[in-house]
Amino acid sequence: MSLIEYITFSLLTLAFLLLWLREYSCGLIRHTWLLVLSLACVSAIYAGLLQFIGILMVILAGLLAWMARNRSYSKPTRYLAGILFMVSALMLGSHMMPGIHSILVFDQVILSTNASPYSLYFNFDKTLVGLFILGLWYRRPKYILSWSATGLELLRWLPLLFVPIILLAILIGYIRFEPKRIDGLWMWMWMWANLFFTCTAEEALFRGVIQHQLAQFLSARKNGQWLACGIAAVLFGLAHIGGGSLYVLISTVAGFGYGAIYILTGRIEASIVTHFTLNLIHVLFFTYPALTTF
Repeated sequence: MSLIEYITFSLLTLAFLLLWLREYSCGLIRHTWLLVLSLACVSAIYAGLLQFIGILMVILAGLLAWMARNRSYSKPTRYLAGILFMVSALMLGSHMMPGIHSILVFDQVILSTNASPYSLYFNFDKTLVGLFILGLWYRRPKYILSWSATGLELLRWLPLLFVPIILLAILIGYIRFEPKRIDGLWMWMWMWANLFFTCTAEEALFRGVIQHQLAQFLSARKNGQWLACGIAAVLFGLAHIGGGSLYVLISTVAGFGYGAIYILTGRIEASIVTHFTLNLIHVLFFTYPALTTF
């Protein structure tokens, strides 16, 4: 990565961090993340990651996310903006939006003898999805636990969540126990990309928008929030269809677990941490990304 590329993704990371500080700030400080995001976009233009058509698409996606939650617009307008934003979010997340490029950081790395090759990307487009949702769309539910209570819930439920997912992956031949030492630079770059540019974006979309909105729509039904969790999990699994049908199954089960953590804690941060922790366990102690025979 070049210096300007490092600067671009460092600014995106800072924008995420500023979003989490919003609840402890007021006035213009609450919107500092937007200034930092704008600087990231300027940096991306210089880095060649953002072209003219891409700039227009970014502005449009951000405007749609803002309109979807702005009560000064009528309900039909907000619903239409929300639907159009979801289309743009899916295009951004699947790298289909024109004029926006990603960075290939490591190409076809083999982490262990039995592992299939893995390429690490820093995705500018997918990262924007998380920022727009968390910054312009998502509203925290009222049943938020305190940070200490959230930590206790995670300690209680994570082992019960991870064990069945890992056993399922082992039983279908996707991975096997294979602890390894990983090059320090590669590991730090992977953690940076996975936490901020993958897990945060995916949890913002599937839990912060899809599950959250479905739960509100199904609130009159008995166990409506769990039905919403299941639907979001299935959609999350289908989003990983590129890895094959069995990978869709694993992702669906994992997605239900992330959604359950979101319900139990009321914090999108908890589902992000859960998602990232499972991925970290995977890369450190098991075949990554999958066995070559899979």
